[in-house]
Amino acid sequence: MVSPHDDSIELVAPNYEEWRARFVAERDRVHRALAIHDLESRLRRLEHVGSTAVRNLPSKDVVDLGVVVVDDAVGDVSDAIASELGGDRSENAAEWHPVFRVHDGQRFNDHVFAASSDRWKLSVVTRDVLRARPELRREYEGLKR
Repeated sequence: MVSPHDDSIELVAPNYEEWRARFVAERDRVHRALAIHDLESRLRRLEHVGSTAVRNLPSKDVVDLGVVVVDDAVGDVSDAIASELGGDRSENAAEWHPVFRVHDGQRFNDHVFAASSDRWKLSVVTRDVLRARPELRREYEGLKR
């Protein structure tokens, strides 16, 4: 079982290029899982979010994906990811079902969001602001420590 509560709070040095490559591989695995279940048409966006998506930001070594789907597909998509790729699916809210996974020793949090939810928008905007504003990135890093 993979639990988000098992994460240590230890931050590791920025490793953006490696995390980006791991995101790309997980993104491709998610696409294949959705294709097997004929759910690709339900996908609206698939984003690398969280601290590992920001250059020069120490992070927990967990790659977060924002998997944005049409509103009525959150359950089906999170089920497909968990059944094809493994991991533990959680129903945090009707519009947000994270799937906590490990693949080849790398932790992934595949967050399945309803397109109408503000939750995915917040993670994308936070990532984009931290990428664009070094002073806010430093402040955020201080809060994480």
